[in-house]
Amino acid sequence: EHPVVEYYWWCRINRFDIISDREWTENDGLYIYNAYLDRRANSLYPWNDVIQILTMSFRTLRHQVYCNIYDEKHYGVVEGYAREIWQRGWDPRDHFYIPNLISCPVPKRFRSSKELYVSITSIPCSAQRVVVRVHVDQLEPKKKDAVAVCVKGMDFQTDVSVRLVEWLEAQYLFGASNVTIYKYTVPEEVQRVLDYFQKQGKLTQIPLTLPGHSPNLPLVRSEYIARNRQQKRRHELIPYNDCLYRWVFRHIK
Repeated sequence: EHPVVEYYWWCRINRFDIISDREWTENDGLYIYNAYLDRRANSLYPWNDVIQILTMSFRTLRHQVYCNIYDEKHYGVVEGYAREIWQRGWDPRDHFYIPNLISCPVPKRFRSSKELYVSITSIPCSAQRVVVRVHVDQLEPKKKDAVAVCVKGMDFQTDVSVRLVEWLEAQYLFGASNVTIYKYTVPEEVQRVLDYFQKQGKLTQIPLTLPGHSPNLPLVRSEYIARNRQQKRRHELIPYNDCLYRWVFRHIK
């Protein structure tokens, strides 16, 4: 169990100016990908809901982080708890962009809030102009879906549309209710397949880019990903974990 540290009585911060709609949002050198409200019982903050924030940092994150949490009217500042998602046993070097999960305990006065926003700082009580919207599932589904399938960033220069159709149909035959595909760059034929299954409500496609100073011109990015296997493995942990938090509320009892 970790104590909830809130900077409440003496902390004054301005309200944010911008709600980010970009794939990556930079806050004090951290690149935020997404944020989710996690209401599951947890051992870190057993008495609080938690905002789980997926981020990338260049090299190991060595300083304390603070979470600015907002709803429609109020704000709170709490200490965040940062954990590297990357296992050092796989590769102990840290001269890479490294994935982190930052857990922010939500003060109980936010429990009935319909909308939540969050930003991260390296100094307590320091406002950010840009925040990200927290994904908040409002209602418990009456029936949990059975299986969700997650696909890491697709990056193809060749047409694999026929094989993709076969693979998708197999997933649905095996009981998948939804396939979520993260997508860098794909040919037009593959894009048509993704659009077709998305219109049927069977597939969710999510655009994906690289964080920070990494290249994002399609051909340059493809070559960069192919030549940097260890960095690629670290990047892949972001969509995997994003897909978990995106669907856990609807699939796990």
